[in-house]
Amino acid sequence: MTITSYRLDDLLLFSPEVYFSSIAFYNQSIWPLPLLAIAISLLFFWLTLKLDPKKSIVAVFILALGWAWCGAIYHFKFYQQINWMAYYYGWVFIGQSVLMMGWLLKTWLIIPKQESASHSETQIVQNSKWQQTVGKTLIGLSVFALPLVGLIDGPNIKASLLLGLSPAPTLLATFGLKLISEKTPWWLLIIPVSFSIVGLLTSHTIGSVQVIAYLLCLISAFMVIGNWITTKRAKP
Repeated sequence: MTITSYRLDDLLLFSPEVYFSSIAFYNQSIWPLPLLAIAISLLFFWLTLKLDPKKSIVAVFILALGWAWCGAIYHFKFYQQINWMAYYYGWVFIGQSVLMMGWLLKTWLIIPKQESASHSETQIVQNSKWQQTVGKTLIGLSVFALPLVGLIDGPNIKASLLLGLSPAPTLLATFGLKLISEKTPWWLLIIPVSFSIVGLLTSHTIGSVQVIAYLLCLISAFMVIGNWITTKRAKP
């Protein structure tokens, strides 16, 4: 057998059944936290319907906590049991959380104290209406649609993917927030884009509808890049 004869599923370390069973076990093990996650995800959705500086702080903080939880708990404690790469994924997710917390601290706490009364840095700069609509749609999918994956792919609703507890909805919500607000810097999307590629390949290999979520993440990344290029060209 040559290296060109290998397929993606030959490199997969677990079967689709094992994967979805592990998600169901994960949700059961941390019960009743999934109920709290649902409540927080609904709060996040409400916050992003009409962003202002205070709501933006809370929204980014919720996402940062979600990235940290997915890294320290989901990847380290559970996913690593069926995929040794999860150890490295965990550190990547924790790193993303640190970056988001650091940006949040600098932008909303340190800079305003150093600025004049205008506080221009703390104002929300929103993207175009169509980008905001796409962003809110992505967030809506992460909150309301992805939890149903357990019914479609997995054994039952216990295998639900919840915002802040599972990577896919957390990633999708991150891209959604970026499309709503231009305030968040582009470099905060480097890790989400990289992991979206990993998630896309994995979900495609196991035949999960999660592939749609990761594909939307990558499409969103191209939208962000296109908007950035257009903005740069428009400046004199």
